[in-house]
Amino acid sequence: MTTDNYRTNFCQRHRKIGKVLARPTMRRKPIDPAFAAAITEAREDLRLKQGELAKAIGVGVNTVNKWEKGRTGIHRRNKAKVIDYLGIEEPKVQVDN
Repeated sequence: MTTDNYRTNFCQRHRKIGKVLARPTMRRKPIDPAFAAAITEAREDLRLKQGELAKAIGVGVNTVNKWEKGRTGIHRRNKAKVIDYLGIEEPKVQVDN
């Protein structure tokens, strides 16, 4: 079976004739603006570029940029790395009464 036949049969079985099925993306909650500002401030105090921070914690430059702008959330594993590397405090969770 060729790739084209497989794709056609696969799509027909899933009633998506002629369309390629995409994997759903997972979206994280936006980062807390105070934490985003703390990342930026601590990085600038240490005179690090975004690329240097990204390389140190194992993520891409665009990821660090999005964190600092508050456009995307941060996984808890990466949050721990950022907190440890920059020496900042973990943000406190605020509970509304």
